[in-house]
Order: sequence, then C-alpha cells, then structure tokens
Amino acid sequence: MIFFVCPVCNNSDEKYIGYLNNKPYCRKCISLRRGKRANDINFTNKEIIKAKIDYGLTDTQQKASNEILNYVKNNKSVIVNAVCGAGKTELVYQAIEYFINNNKKVAFAIPRKDVCKEIYLRLKKDYPNVSMSLVYGGHNKI
Repeated sequence: MIFFVCPVCNNSDEKYIGYLNNKPYCRKCISLRRGKRANDINFTNKEIIKAKIDYGLTDTQQKASNEILNYVKNNKSVIVNAVCGAGKTELVYQAIEYFINNNKKVAFAIPRKDVCKEIYLRLKKDYPNVSMSLVYGGHNKI
C-alpha cells in the first residue's frame, strides 16, 4: 500500500490529504505555506510495511496482538509467554510494523541459536522488503 507524506509537516493521515489538479496537498499545514500554491509542494510516496502472510490471527491472538501494540505505543514493556506453536511471533507483527513504519528499529533477543535462525528466516519471508541482520554467538550477517 502506498500513501503520501507531506514534506512540510510529515502528515500521512489520508483524511488530511487533498488533491488539486490531481496533485496531493496537506490540509493540516496549508496555512503555513504563505505564498506557495498547494500544488507547488512535492510530496513523497512512502510504502507501508505489512507482513506478507497467507493466514489471519484467531480472535484471541488478535486481541493479544492489539494489547501488545497498545503497550509499545505507550512505551511500556510487555512479555509474551506461551507454548511453542501458539503464534507468539505473529502476535508481535503489529508492533514490528508500527516501529518500522515510524522509522524505528526492532530487535529480537533469543537465547537459542537455532531459534534465532528460524525466526530470521520467517521474518525475511514475511517482510521481504525490510533490511534485517542475523546476529548470534560468533555470527554476524549484516
């Protein structure tokens, strides 16, 4: 999905993006442009990063994912504790996407090398356009 980002105020909220002569302009900061016509501002396109997965979350998983996202948006720590195969990785995808789409970095800290490799491969598959590194004891693939 592509959306426009205002080069003046960095607004990307679609409800504040208008069009004049088929060119986008920002309704939030148009009063700041004194003397410049709305269509003289060059907008940039930005791709929204979203996981490329062929399945959805269960209602319970979606609720947990929403809660995790709410915690991280409010700068709070959260621990996800569940059995193997419960979908812990997918539960944090919304949080990952929130950080990436806001130009932040994400790291996973995992004590087992085999799990590091497995998660790295899954994330590379689910986020093919995101640059990532695999780092574990004695290995640093950047």
